[in-house]
Amino acid sequence: MPSKYDLRKKGKGELLTDLANLVGQDCQTTADVIANIAEVDDRRLFLGEAYSSMFKYCVDELNIPEGTTCRRNQAARTARGYPVIFEMVAAGDLHLTGVEMLAKHLTADNHLDLLRAAKRMSKRKIQHLLAEWFPQPDVKDTIRKLPEPRSREQAATTSESPATESVERTTPESAESPAPKPGARPILEMTSPPAKRGTVTPLAPRRFKIELTADQELHDMLREAQALTRHGNPSGDLATLLKKALRRAEI
Repeated sequence: MPSKYDLRKKGKGELLTDLANLVGQDCQTTADVIANIAEVDDRRLFLGEAYSSMFKYCVDELNIPEGTTCRRNQAARTARGYPVIFEMVAAGDLHLTGVEMLAKHLTADNHLDLLRAAKRMSKRKIQHLLAEWFPQPDVKDTIRKLPEPRSREQAATTSESPATESVERTTPESAESPAPKPGARPILEMTSPPAKRGTVTPLAPRRFKIELTADQELHDMLREAQALTRHGNPSGDLATLLKKALRRAEI
């Protein structure tokens, strides 16, 4: 008997129509799920099922992955305060990642305008939207040495050692760093292992935070370039240095 998931015989039109319908159903289901989570959480019904928190109930009883649980629980609580979010999620106008990004910025006065502005936006576009609405100060240039890569044997030893487990979970990305001072220079921050790709985060209109992991060669080249250009760039500002280098590069 052929599987219902074998769709090779479906025509193009039927397949595209079915996919669009299923995505719509998924959005509606997601809204229903977070609405139910919000109600169960508000009534604290998980206590009667012998769970200490909504998080534990979702993970251990409903078998929802931890990351998904965190996102849904936050969306549920945010939508509880601003119910229009339920309708936007159901209509496919706002995804849960977007709710998570917008949550701390929503207020009774701005939520309708901000949510309307974020309608149908991707994660990247919401980042830019928040940078426009809530501009952040520039961050300082930072170059930090990352921990040496661990071997498989070291990783196995660490995972078996309760005494070191909490230490290994702390990374430069999760550690709190001092708040940047207003007016500080743009950043080329070499942090956050084990990132394989650089990241660009909007801070304010036309201002960005750039993070990447550099090897020893790039590190040494940057330091040498800073030293050689002190006459024109006394502070050693990395943004100025890179801008000049890229303008002259033959790419």
